[in-house]
Amino acid sequence: MKLKQSEFAKLGGVSVTSQSFYETGKCSPTMGYIECLRKNGVDVSFIVTGLRLTPDIDWELMKQAFLLVQSTYSSPNNSPLLPEQFFEHFRAVAETVLRLKK
Repeated sequence: MKLKQSEFAKLGGVSVTSQSFYETGKCSPTMGYIECLRKNGVDVSFIVTGLRLTPDIDWELMKQAFLLVQSTYSSPNNSPLLPEQFFEHFRAVAETVLRLKK
């Protein structure tokens, strides 16, 4: 999150010393600390497991992928898609876009 240790400690409602202890493994954080972080928009799944709960999503890119699928399948030459079919096409385009972005 590009915060200083003191700023992150403030998000969790703890002192800089406690934050330092958590980071170095000298003591374990409390559930109250984790909950404060969650309420302040921190991905606590990442803190606990090292895995992102939700990846950063480029919504403008997703909008473009959606519009591409919509324009492709709403042409007069195509038969209408069921919502599930439309979603599967969108998902395929979105996954391709996300792979290309990496």
